[in-house]
Amino acid sequence: MTEPKNMRTGKRNTGAGPRLFRALAVLALGLVVAGCHPQQTPASSNANAVDAAKGEGESYPAGVSGLNYSTYGIASFSITDAEGRTGGGSSVYPSKGGAKSPGESGEMCCVIVPSKWHEGMSVTVQWERDTHPFDEKDRSGDQWLKAIAKVPPYKRVAHGFWVRFLPDDRIVVQVNDQDLYIPDPLKDESLYVAQGVLDDEANKAMQAARERDAQAAEEYRKQLREQDAQAQKQRENK
Repeated sequence: MTEPKNMRTGKRNTGAGPRLFRALAVLALGLVVAGCHPQQTPASSNANAVDAAKGEGESYPAGVSGLNYSTYGIASFSITDAEGRTGGGSSVYPSKGGAKSPGESGEMCCVIVPSKWHEGMSVTVQWERDTHPFDEKDRSGDQWLKAIAKVPPYKRVAHGFWVRFLPDDRIVVQVNDQDLYIPDPLKDESLYVAQGVLDDEANKAMQAARERDAQAAEEYRKQLREQDAQAQKQRENK
């Protein structure tokens, strides 16, 4: 697992006029969702984005970071908005438990966050957690999970979009509106805790990829054995 360096993501300049950029950004990647649900139709999702763009004003690109309070590793995670647009998150080391500091990820790009919070904002978070990442014989703890999380109120977009990974496959998302680079936990955090569930589709894809890798590795070992046997035979015939 690699750890990208932390960086702060500022307002992006595309070279187009500011009004055009804001409109396109909200339509393409906005988190502005009214009663967001991952199964809503594209037409209703686009309508939500347009309505939000009219009332919410500016939106800003925000880097995605994670804090891990659990004792298992997070191999990767992502945030997906109502438009199906995804901002990536890197791997997150586990916490050492108790009062120890949480594991912290690097920052990756990007989600577009409205400058003003509104009721009903939510995102889908998908993550790969591994309860024993260094056990090559038993990979049963390596699984994909997902959860729909409500976005808590915020006053401004200061230092990115954060996901807190809690014990027992729970998460909380947070737009950092504080002066601190790593935000303090919300006082009413329990109101926004989302329970993760197994992502069957992602897990099936991961298992299929694992089986393909195992088959390819076995074929490679077979080729090596055949080459060794051929070389041995050539030496014996000399």
